[in-house]
Amino acid sequence: MLPGSGRQRRAGSARLSFLVTTVSAQLLHCSARRCHATEDGSSRSDFLGAAGMPRRVADYPDAFSDWNFVSSLGAYVFAAGMAVFFANLMFAFVRKAPAPANPWGQGATTLKWTLPSPPPFHQFDTLPRVVGPSLDS
Repeated sequence: MLPGSGRQRRAGSARLSFLVTTVSAQLLHCSARRCHATEDGSSRSDFLGAAGMPRRVADYPDAFSDWNFVSSLGAYVFAAGMAVFFANLMFAFVRKAPAPANPWGQGATTLKWTLPSPPPFHQFDTLPRVVGPSLDS
Protein backbone atom coordinates (compact mmCIF):
# COMPACT_ATOMS: atom_id res chain seq x y z
CA MET A 1 0.00 0.00 0.00
CA LEU A 2 1.25 3.47 -0.80
CA PRO A 3 0.95 5.58 2.36
CA GLY A 4 -1.84 8.12 2.05
CA SER A 5 -2.79 7.20 -1.51
CA GLY A 6 -5.16 4.26 -1.04
CA ARG A 7 -3.44 2.48 -3.95
CA GLN A 8 -2.13 -1.07 -3.77
CA ARG A 9 1.26 -1.96 -5.26
CA ARG A 10 2.03 -5.37 -6.69
CA ALA A 11 3.62 -7.44 -3.93
CA GLY A 12 5.97 -9.39 -6.20
CA SER A 13 7.48 -6.26 -7.72
CA ALA A 14 7.80 -4.67 -4.29
CA ARG A 15 9.66 -7.71 -2.96
CA LEU A 16 11.88 -7.81 -6.05
CA SER A 17 12.82 -4.13 -5.75
CA PHE A 18 13.54 -4.57 -2.03
CA LEU A 19 15.74 -7.61 -2.64
CA VAL A 20 17.64 -6.07 -5.56
CA THR A 21 18.26 -2.72 -3.84
CA THR A 22 19.28 -4.34 -0.54
CA VAL A 23 21.75 -6.77 -2.10
CA SER A 24 23.15 -4.22 -4.53
CA ALA A 25 23.58 -1.59 -1.79
CA GLN A 26 25.65 -4.11 0.15
CA LEU A 27 27.63 -4.91 -2.99
CA LEU A 28 28.18 -1.22 -3.67
CA HIS A 29 29.27 -0.20 -0.18
CA CYS A 30 31.03 -3.32 1.06
CA SER A 31 33.14 -3.67 -2.07
CA ALA A 32 34.12 -0.01 -1.85
CA ARG A 33 35.14 -0.48 1.77
CA ARG A 34 37.16 -3.67 1.34
CA CYS A 35 40.11 -4.47 -0.86
CA HIS A 36 41.96 -7.77 -1.03
CA ALA A 37 44.93 -6.58 -3.05
CA THR A 38 47.26 -3.65 -2.50
CA GLU A 39 49.63 -1.90 -4.91
CA ASP A 40 52.51 -4.23 -4.01
CA GLY A 41 50.38 -7.30 -4.82
CA SER A 42 50.02 -8.56 -1.26
CA SER A 43 46.65 -9.97 -0.25
CA ARG A 44 44.90 -8.43 2.74
CA SER A 45 41.48 -7.31 3.77
CA ASP A 46 41.52 -3.61 4.50
CA PHE A 47 39.61 -0.45 3.81
CA LEU A 48 40.38 0.91 0.35
CA GLY A 49 41.37 4.27 1.75
CA ALA A 50 43.66 2.71 4.36
CA ALA A 51 45.14 0.54 1.61
CA GLY A 52 46.26 3.70 -0.17
CA MET A 53 43.57 4.27 -2.79
CA PRO A 54 43.76 7.93 -3.88
CA ARG A 55 40.60 10.05 -3.90
CA ARG A 56 39.27 12.37 -6.59
CA VAL A 57 41.54 11.22 -9.38
CA ALA A 58 40.62 10.22 -12.91
CA ASP A 59 42.59 6.96 -12.93
CA TYR A 60 43.15 4.51 -10.08
CA PRO A 61 46.07 2.11 -9.72
CA ASP A 62 45.43 -1.37 -11.11
CA ALA A 63 45.42 -2.87 -7.60
CA PHE A 64 42.05 -1.20 -6.95
CA SER A 65 40.40 -1.76 -10.33
CA ASP A 66 38.68 -5.06 -9.48
CA TRP A 67 36.92 -3.78 -6.37
CA ASN A 68 36.07 -0.47 -8.04
CA PHE A 69 34.46 -2.45 -10.87
CA VAL A 70 32.44 -4.50 -8.35
CA SER A 71 31.38 -1.30 -6.62
CA SER A 72 30.34 0.27 -9.93
CA LEU A 73 28.43 -2.88 -10.86
CA GLY A 74 26.61 -2.63 -7.51
CA ALA A 75 25.64 0.95 -8.33
CA TYR A 76 24.14 -0.05 -11.69
CA VAL A 77 22.23 -2.95 -10.15
CA PHE A 78 20.97 -0.58 -7.43
CA ALA A 79 19.70 1.78 -10.14
CA ALA A 80 17.90 -1.15 -11.77
CA GLY A 81 16.24 -1.98 -8.44
CA MET A 82 15.11 1.61 -8.06
CA ALA A 83 13.73 1.50 -11.61
CA VAL A 84 11.64 -1.53 -10.59
CA PHE A 85 10.43 0.40 -7.52
CA PHE A 86 9.39 3.48 -9.52
CA ALA A 87 7.79 1.35 -12.24
CA ASN A 88 5.74 -0.38 -9.54
CA LEU A 89 4.83 3.00 -8.10
CA MET A 90 3.64 4.32 -11.46
CA PHE A 91 1.81 1.08 -12.20
CA ALA A 92 -0.08 1.42 -8.90
CA PHE A 93 -1.31 4.88 -9.85
CA VAL A 94 -2.26 3.84 -13.37
CA ARG A 95 -3.99 0.63 -12.29
CA LYS A 96 -5.82 2.41 -9.42
CA ALA A 97 -6.44 -0.80 -7.46
CA PRO A 98 -7.73 0.21 -4.03
CA ALA A 99 -5.72 -0.92 -1.04
CA PRO A 100 -7.46 -2.81 1.74
CA ALA A 101 -8.04 -0.93 4.98
CA ASN A 102 -5.99 -3.48 6.93
CA PRO A 103 -3.63 -5.48 4.70
CA TRP A 104 -2.15 -7.33 7.70
CA GLY A 105 -5.35 -9.10 8.73
CA GLN A 106 -6.92 -9.64 12.14
CA GLY A 107 -3.62 -9.57 14.03
CA ALA A 108 -2.96 -5.87 13.35
CA THR A 109 -4.94 -4.07 16.01
CA THR A 110 -2.97 -0.87 16.50
CA LEU A 111 -4.58 2.53 15.95
CA LYS A 112 -3.12 2.89 12.46
CA TRP A 113 -5.07 -0.10 11.16
CA THR A 114 -8.41 1.00 12.58
CA LEU A 115 -8.59 3.76 9.95
CA PRO A 116 -9.90 3.42 6.39
CA SER A 117 -7.59 3.64 3.40
CA PRO A 118 -6.75 6.34 2.46
CA PRO A 119 -6.92 7.83 5.95
CA PRO A 120 -8.96 11.01 6.48
CA PHE A 121 -7.16 14.32 6.95
CA HIS A 122 -7.88 14.44 10.68
CA GLN A 123 -7.64 10.78 11.56
CA PHE A 124 -9.65 10.82 14.77
CA ASP A 125 -12.40 13.26 15.77
CA THR A 126 -11.63 12.67 19.43
CA LEU A 127 -8.42 11.51 21.04
CA PRO A 128 -8.55 7.70 21.22
CA ARG A 129 -8.18 6.03 24.59
CA VAL A 130 -5.37 3.51 24.56
CA VAL A 131 -5.59 0.78 27.17
CA GLY A 132 -2.79 -1.70 27.43
CA PRO A 133 0.12 -2.87 29.50
CA SER A 134 2.08 -0.19 31.27
CA LEU A 135 5.67 0.48 30.33
CA ASP A 136 6.46 1.46 33.91
CA SER A 137 6.28 -2.06 35.33
